[in-house]
Amino acid sequence: MPQGLNKYTIALLPLIFLALTFTGCGWVPFFGDRTDERDIGSQTPQVQSKGPQDTESARVPQAQPLPQIQPQQQAQPQPQPQASTQVQPLPQALTSTQVQPEVQRQDLRHPEKIPGEDAFLKGDYATAIPLIMDSFSHGNVRAAFYARIIFENGLDGRASDPAGSQKALDIMVLQFQDIRTLAYRSPGAVRPLYQTALALLYYRGLVPGAGENNLLEARRLASTAAKAGFIPAMNLTAAIACDKNPPKVFGFYRVDSDECYDWTQEAAETGDLLAMTNLSYLYRDGVGTNRDPLMAVNWAHQAASHHPPSRRAQNDMGCYHIIGEALSQDLEEAKVWFTQAATTYPIAQINLERLGQGTPLMESVINY
Repeated sequence: MPQGLNKYTIALLPLIFLALTFTGCGWVPFFGDRTDERDIGSQTPQVQSKGPQDTESARVPQAQPLPQIQPQQQAQPQPQPQASTQVQPLPQALTSTQVQPEVQRQDLRHPEKIPGEDAFLKGDYATAIPLIMDSFSHGNVRAAFYARIIFENGLDGRASDPAGSQKALDIMVLQFQDIRTLAYRSPGAVRPLYQTALALLYYRGLVPGAGENNLLEARRLASTAAKAGFIPAMNLTAAIACDKNPPKVFGFYRVDSDECYDWTQEAAETGDLLAMTNLSYLYRDGVGTNRDPLMAVNWAHQAASHHPPSRRAQNDMGCYHIIGEALSQDLEEAKVWFTQAATTYPIAQINLERLGQGTPLMESVINY
């Protein structure tokens, strides 16, 4: 029996080995060996020990990393407001650099009238000039335009101021590009002013880079503004049309005495001081119209009696009393007129000193 049992045992051993291999249960205590049971028990806690390891690894991402991530997320947005605070001074610096041009060009940005403009257009130059001076001191183009007319012709009752007139022209030259833009694109109410200012720069040969007087463009711009009813443009158009000796002319140009007379008469009928004085000269010399000494005296007297008066017209009244053509000769009356004009008009001072000695001096130009 033992031998047969050994045979069966030996034959069953491969099957038992395969069964144990597929089941993975280890050695079954078939043979009563307790050491195998201890081996199995020693293996089972190793399998169970994976549970606590998994729970510890699961607790780590739940407890430890989350508090660490939150401060990192709070720290990231902190530098962003610092960066924005560093960017803010840049627009402030840009706006600060734009303030100075806007101070000089505030009339170019805002079409409303400047202080003193209404008084100027009404012919109250003595009231206008103090109001205009504040804007003029800040480089305002419109103030410079009106101030030049007053300074150059002494319309406020004082002597002409060549230095002030030149300063006004300098302001206009510095802002030539803006004047040219607004002469074509500004609102209709203020466009004639900039057209006249641009025409003045062309007429005087002050356009940067032009190098010569463009009388054709000056005449076109001035006449366009004159047709819009702008009085200073009427005087400038008349001056250009009557200029027999332009400095250096670009393009074809011809004197038009009729145009000179027409614009001067239209402006004089509005009560403009310069136009009334100019019209007296046109009647006296017969420029664009028949010579009429009586009409010359009439317009000169209106300008001489204006407030403030035209010192040139006062000088002309003194001359008319000496000539005795439309008025009776009266040296005493002539002396009164010369004395009044001589306060700010140098030619009148010369006539006063030469009273009764030859033909008195009179201007034969169109002031504008």
